[in-house]
Amino acid sequence: MSLIHDALKKAKEEAQKGGHASPPGMPASDEAGFKPPAMRTKLLIGVLILAVGFLIVNKWSGKKEDSADALPPVAPTPSPQNMVEAEAKKLSAQAMESYRQQDFDTAMAKLVVASNTFPSDPEVWNNLGVVMRKRGELAKAEEHFLKALTLKENHAEALNNLGSLKIQTNDLEKAKEYIDAALKQNNRYPEALFHRALIAEKESNMEMAINHYKQFLRAGVSSIPKEIQDQVREHLINIEP
Repeated sequence: MSLIHDALKKAKEEAQKGGHASPPGMPASDEAGFKPPAMRTKLLIGVLILAVGFLIVNKWSGKKEDSADALPPVAPTPSPQNMVEAEAKKLSAQAMESYRQQDFDTAMAKLVVASNTFPSDPEVWNNLGVVMRKRGELAKAEEHFLKALTLKENHAEALNNLGSLKIQTNDLEKAKEYIDAALKQNNRYPEALFHRALIAEKESNMEMAINHYKQFLRAGVSSIPKEIQDQVREHLINIEP
């Protein structure tokens, strides 16, 4: 189950418990004329860590061998570097499978070995950060996301993950900095659009929040599970004027 799903479900449950009243100190309606949302963002912040789950993406690509005109094919001798990359790729794939099975300890162990085997791959460090955050080790998660950025400047996934981490710790200014940087790399990045909407809602900027939720739905129409899309649409119904 994705964390967007968890966040929206938790918000709905909390709203049902506490009614639809505005949070203490909030007026019955804001200056922009919006109705107070039924599900306030403060109910989302505590449970949202990362949108749509684990983003392990192996970016190594295989090379096609050129055929010789008159000679039979000869298997190339793998270079030590290629062998190292292949081993790290294998470990990352195994870690992804462990993560999907909710076996976070094994996923972490595999990625630690991968990071030692091929320490120059930013994907390994980013994914290790995802696992650390899932284990509740936020400081280590941030360290690994930053390591990914040192290896690949403007790594969109690492930027988004750092922004999500800062939302979790309620450092919204830093969160905006990271999320905006991720969107600068890809302005149709669904997870970053969702996080930007979440920040805007947390700041009671409902017009911006609604706009970004709608952008999230458009950008994620083919990649985000329909169940998640439906829950975001339901959330929009509750916060639109």
